Amino acid sequence: MPPDIIVIDGVMGAGKTTHIINEINKGVMQRYIYVTPFLDEVERIKLACPMHDFKEPKSLDGRKLKGLKELVDSNANIATTHALLSLMDNELITLLHSKDYTLVIDETLESSSIEYVSPIARQLIAQTQCVSICPETAKATWDSFAFPSTEGNEEFDRIRKQCDCEALYWLPRNREKGDGFIAWHFPAKAFACFSKVYILTYQFEGSPMDAYMRLQALEYRIDNRFSDLDTESRTRFKALINFMDSQSPWVTDLDDYALSRSWFMRDKEKRIKQVSATLKTLCNKHKVTSKEAMWTSFKEPAKEIATSKMVLSKPVPPEASEARKRRCNFVPCNSRATNRHGERSVLFYLANRFPNLELEQYFKSRGLPLDRDRFALNEMLQWIFRSRIRNGEPIKLFAPSPRMRGLLEDWLNGDDLKSESSLSHAA
Repeated sequence: MPPDIIVIDGVMGAGKTTHIINEINKGVMQRYIYVTPFLDEVERIKLACPMHDFKEPKSLDGRKLKGLKELVDSNANIATTHALLSLMDNELITLLHSKDYTLVIDETLESSSIEYVSPIARQLIAQTQCVSICPETAKATWDSFAFPSTEGNEEFDRIRKQCDCEALYWLPRNREKGDGFIAWHFPAKAFACFSKVYILTYQFEGSPMDAYMRLQALEYRIDNRFSDLDTESRTRFKALINFMDSQSPWVTDLDDYALSRSWFMRDKEKRIKQVSATLKTLCNKHKVTSKEAMWTSFKEPAKEIATSKMVLSKPVPPEASEARKRRCNFVPCNSRATNRHGERSVLFYLANRFPNLELEQYFKSRGLPLDRDRFALNEMLQWIFRSRIRNGEPIKLFAPSPRMRGLLEDWLNGDDLKSESSLSHAA
């Protein structure tokens, strides 16, 4: 029987999480696994559903996956992260099949990624023929009869386990050029372990997870209970966002590829100096404090853009003090499903987002082109909504990328996105 997968699609702040919490609290006898991107949201679910006594997996023998399996075996309600769920293996799949869990996925999973295979591993695979590739689907299969054990080789052990749960696919150009990349997918057969699956997100259709589900022939239905709020939310957000502009020559001359990852890497020193100088000017002009500011860019340039008011530090654990959490005002550009930054009022969005190039080419080769503009817009909207706009309070926003600002303004004005971007890829 195919899994019952329901996508609850609604704009940020529509009440998707509140709705599902209410549903959980109604069904006292049902068991749940609730997964969310960040640990602080795990705590929220534990507090919001006291009757279910949600448990968070602990490390056993240094492995959280083992802790997750123990909780499943004991029929506990579980709250955990996307990252831990992505470690799903055959043992956990078999265990879940014997239970009756409902899975709730808060925001889309990173259901597909491109992984690197070292030259040594590629050579051994070619020599031993331990992995076979299906010519139609490119699915990788481990020869368990000829090579039953991978003990002592961590990389081979990972590849074998991922093959066993049907999660690895060899990229088409690998076989032609010997490139060291493979596509990993979340094991599609894992969805059949659950009596029901809920995915809480916005604009699911056209997302990378949508492409993954189509590739894996996983059918889903859209729950549009929050669709009436979309137009109203755009109008409300438009009134709350005040754009900050800069007359610096480098800003006024930017093209649609500017502030992409590769743009920063070309003439890196000059461009980072320009960005940093503009940030200082804007902070002085608008009297911005580090407590008000929230900023993002890609990891590499962010290290050099950081200033006394644009604070970059190591990730802060959820159990840290509130003062420590507020000290760092850098928020990664893929952030979502967290309320930690709800007091930030002056935003600096120094990025131009595109899907991973290898992943995009992979899906295109399978007849499933990713919608670049929808990807970029959704990433930006999720990031902006980490700020105090989520509380109905106004914000200031500096978004120098003409493409990203244009996508946001079109969305605020209610314009529909084109299904295909005319841009060629900028990594």
